[in-house]
Amino acid sequence: MQSGVLLYPGFERVFAMLTHERENNRKKAVLLIALIVVAVIWISEVKVRITGNAEGAYLLHGTDGYAIEIRDDLYLNESQRYIVGIDFSRIRQYLFVLSME
Repeated sequence: MQSGVLLYPGFERVFAMLTHERENNRKKAVLLIALIVVAVIWISEVKVRITGNAEGAYLLHGTDGYAIEIRDDLYLNESQRYIVGIDFSRIRQYLFVLSME
């Protein structure tokens, strides 16, 4: 005879399902907390400045206490802060050519 009390025959299966569900909930909670932390860091460290010119997407070293700045336009005096960027001029030219056909 086994030690312990067996409540009903499917108890092991139900216990395994409950344990698996708890692990999934724990993973979801950890993921949610990580996303919140990333969002808080993003808000506090990244400045996003959209002027509507849509000349490109540029990543710059930040100013005014921000670590990084994301902008849609770039000026000559900001070349020292430039990290990486994408210029949309070729894309606009391509779309213009397509619209003329």
